[in-house]
Amino acid sequence: MESQEPTRIVIEQEKDWIRVRQNLKSVVDSLVDEQLNQTGRNENLELRKQVTRRIQKIMEETFSLAVPNLQVNGHNYEEYLEMTEPFDQALDSKMFGLNAQKVEWATNTAERRKGVPKAIRELERQLEEMRHGMEWYPADEEAEEEGEAKKAVGDEAEETG
Repeated sequence: MESQEPTRIVIEQEKDWIRVRQNLKSVVDSLVDEQLNQTGRNENLELRKQVTRRIQKIMEETFSLAVPNLQVNGHNYEEYLEMTEPFDQALDSKMFGLNAQKVEWATNTAERRKGVPKAIRELERQLEEMRHGMEWYPADEEAEEEGEAKKAVGDEAEETG
């Protein structure tokens, strides 16, 4: 005969196992309350505490004995617990914040890629207008006077030369 590994109880998700544990705990708690109320021992709080503590211990032992017989999502439950990390709210918040910052930076970069070249072209146009405005172009009368003055200077230079 072939030795076969015992069949494990298959559970789709860990939350199903947690729900089974919670349901069993609530049923046992209600049965304990019912039994203690029937016998009229409601006044004895110490007895209630002892019974509750012992039953919780029995339930924990029962669940710890059941763990080797469970399979969650295709993995043995012990391996599944080692493979998965508990949900970290702080890490999730940080990741959400970083993602929002990434989106903001991408949006700003896209806006700058569209806007900066237009602004540069406008600045170049304004600078060209300013340069053109600063150039001196003599008026027609001034040009004639200047031309006559240059001619007179040229004539004097020829006479002396």
